[in-house]
Amino acid sequence: HFGSALTFDIKQNNVRSFEDNQLSYFYGIAQQYRTRTKITEYYKSVGVKYLILDLRLSTMDNTPEKSLTNKFNTLRFGFLKSNSAIKLLATDQKINVLQADGSKVAEMGLFGDDYPNLGSYAVFEIL
Repeated sequence: HFGSALTFDIKQNNVRSFEDNQLSYFYGIAQQYRTRTKITEYYKSVGVKYLILDLRLSTMDNTPEKSLTNKFNTLRFGFLKSNSAIKLLATDQKINVLQADGSKVAEMGLFGDDYPNLGSYAVFEIL
């Protein structure tokens, strides 16, 4: 899981979960493998099936260079967004999606036209 305390709800979390609270491990993998496909293949090869993401992780970044925010954005936009091998299973974040008639419809998701509220978690499956 990435920056999340949600392992309390995972059976046998001491052997079934991997913590990357500051995204350092992910960022190293992203730098090494460079593409969504190769990063996804790496995670599959080491047995990672699900990702739990704390959507508020970057709000804790107090560094002047915003290193945690940069890692979070790399994860969110460089890896998760538009990745056909990753499926969003659950989130509590609402987004507004622009419709063809110009109206906006609120739905649960991560990537939309605007965000009326910042959620706290997202759970993904690696397909």
